[in-house]
Amino acid sequence: MSTIDVKNYLSPDEAIVINNMNKEAQNTLLGSAVYTALMGSIGFKSGEKLFVDSINGNDNNSGESIDQPKRTIQAAVNKARYVVGTTTIATNKDRRKWIFIMPGQYNEQVLFSGYNISLVGIGHRSNGEYGVVINYDDAVAATAVVGCSGSGIEFHNLCIQCSQAIPALLLSSVSDAIVVKNCWIKGDNAKTCTIGISAAIKNSLIEDNTINGCITGINVAAGAWFNNSIVKKNKITNVTNGIAVANTAVCTESEISENHVVGSTSSIVNGQATDIIITGNKVKPALTDAGSTSGDNTTLA
Repeated sequence: MSTIDVKNYLSPDEAIVINNMNKEAQNTLLGSAVYTALMGSIGFKSGEKLFVDSINGNDNNSGESIDQPKRTIQAAVNKARYVVGTTTIATNKDRRKWIFIMPGQYNEQVLFSGYNISLVGIGHRSNGEYGVVINYDDAVAATAVVGCSGSGIEFHNLCIQCSQAIPALLLSSVSDAIVVKNCWIKGDNAKTCTIGISAAIKNSLIEDNTINGCITGINVAAGAWFNNSIVKKNKITNVTNGIAVANTAVCTESEISENHVVGSTSSIVNGQATDIIITGNKVKPALTDAGSTSGDNTTLA
């Protein structure tokens, strides 16, 4: 295969050097260039990126470059959620703050309210040892390991570990437009963690996550909202109850689909009579649905 002609982007001398490289050298150079671009300013407004590094960071750093990262996720979140130079929560819809979290163990709680903030783990999703791992360190009383309320908040590529009688991830106060994707929500073998994801959500997506070692994998409590939201393609195992929606939850037009759910007591329990589509799930034991919206689910032997 001929090499890529890059003469439109480089000087003639630079193009000759790259074209004379072997394929492996070209790939290495390209990979480095793409990484540099992602960590640079391409596609971002000024001040939109923050970096966190549990090993090399310091919370007195600006956090605005990979060379000046914050040490804790909470410090980065606190900076991201406020109007610059104030303690007023920024609510303007034309903003988004991206928090890029370097691999490491983060022994902290992360609790906040805010708008349009993305927390992104860099590297492979952790299994609790490598990647980005957030642990509750038992230092203070807690409502959750990670908890948020607000709109437009995203969690990607994180491992949240919980060995206390609290939720691992608490989405509270009718959280709107939340995304939880490709995360590992991890309790302990004793199932001390009460809930993997406590979801009071609307217009939200919980997809492609692994949840285990909790009493209940995903829970929509009595009185909580579960509106226009999708819970899809999650793997939930080693739990007492898989996915539970209380019979007094406030639900409209939501979907629970294509999940793999194995619980020791229940898999999926929908207490609502209507308004939730439950389809394409693989479950053990059989799901319980108070409505007539479920179909095409498979009960595992």
